[in-house]
Amino acid sequence: METASSRPTSASIDFERLFAALMEPGALLNDEDVEALIVLKSDGRRQLRTALSGLDAGARFGVLARLIDLAEAQVRFDAGSVCLDCLQDPDASVRALAANGLREVEGREALIRLQQLAADDPDELVRAEAIGALRPWVLRAEFGQLRPDDRSALIAVLRELAEDGGVEAALRGSAVESLGALSEEWVRELIHESFAAEDQRLRLGALRAMGWSADPYWLPTVLDATAALDDEERAAAAFAAGEIEDEDAVPSLRDLLEDESVDVVLAAVAALGEIVSPLALEALAAASTHPEAEVRDAARAVSERTAILADPLGVTGMQY
Repeated sequence: METASSRPTSASIDFERLFAALMEPGALLNDEDVEALIVLKSDGRRQLRTALSGLDAGARFGVLARLIDLAEAQVRFDAGSVCLDCLQDPDASVRALAANGLREVEGREALIRLQQLAADDPDELVRAEAIGALRPWVLRAEFGQLRPDDRSALIAVLRELAEDGGVEAALRGSAVESLGALSEEWVRELIHESFAAEDQRLRLGALRAMGWSADPYWLPTVLDATAALDDEERAAAAFAAGEIEDEDAVPSLRDLLEDESVDVVLAAVAALGEIVSPLALEALAAASTHPEAEVRDAARAVSERTAILADPLGVTGMQY
């Protein structure tokens, strides 16, 4: 039986050995390593930060990436505090990874720090990742789950980025996309203006924003975009159609299964999986015979999930 005295403490952790284990490709951590990580989440945050600072940038990136992966697989371990500390890393790639790792973290510190990064970080990739990580917070704001002052600050940061013509178009497009879930009239106008822009990055952000809105109002625009000349635009349109979840999109998505771009086909498969209907399942069944193995595998996996959602009790096909 494990006792309090037998559990690892932050002071007793061999960071050199732990980091070596984390960096080993495909290596499985033992129970002691996992317990050590759980300790680091609670009382070893400073020690971990100090130990990480002794690694070079590539090693810091590798350790953080593995910790984020482990957090997704280990329900008892949360990499949020590590990601928060790594937002101050001198290397931009580490900061960008840390911002991405905070997409599912709900603590208020994450909200505040991500807003700071989105507005002020000197690296464009870091800012883009921070803007993307703020997207779930916009959804929480839409459902009244934020304090009024936090809601106002969040929307102000993203709106300023989206509307500032001096900001890089890619960042403006990301900000438009993140604002998509907000059901306010000025957001709808912003999406219209961005979609009408000449810069493709703004158009892509607007299309994805239409999807995040889940508003059937945008469906005609989205379906028209499935025939666009640009591969990225067709993929973004497929994503948006899936998020709107209207069965009227199935014929257009089915057509995209014949697209010359595998990325577009995969986007259409994922979108069909969001539309729980017999027509969508028929289209997915057709995709399961696609010439590309990647598409076939994706179609079969999505079909299984969609079939369960359409018939969670397994009633269809039962014999009486």
